[in-house]
Amino acid sequence: MSETTQFTLKQTSREFVEDKGGIWVFISGDLLRDGKREGIYYATNRSIKNSSPDFDVSRYTLNLFFKGDDPPENMTLQGVWSPTGSGRASGSISAASMAFIGAVGVPFVVEGDALNIYAAWN
Repeated sequence: MSETTQFTLKQTSREFVEDKGGIWVFISGDLLRDGKREGIYYATNRSIKNSSPDFDVSRYTLNLFFKGDDPPENMTLQGVWSPTGSGRASGSISAASMAFIGAVGVPFVVEGDALNIYAAWN
């Protein structure tokens, strides 16, 4: 797609939880676009112990909640995160509320605090 919607993920909380199976990382914060707060986000990463050394990746889920409605308009992005390699996450939008239903299947990339969704909307 030729247009990209860009957000900034301003982290406010990060927790690591280790268990017998691996490590969970729970992150939350403010969702910004053009420096203005559009809502909040929750991110969850899951790394599994004893997984293949060829793939240093974690499952990644990012939930975006947009201010204005009750319950809020939202979308879920799922993919993989490279915790020690590139530090990037990538995947696609897997679910969305009615306001964003047309974005399901659209790819995304997270690099640092930048979220790029490869579609444009108002």
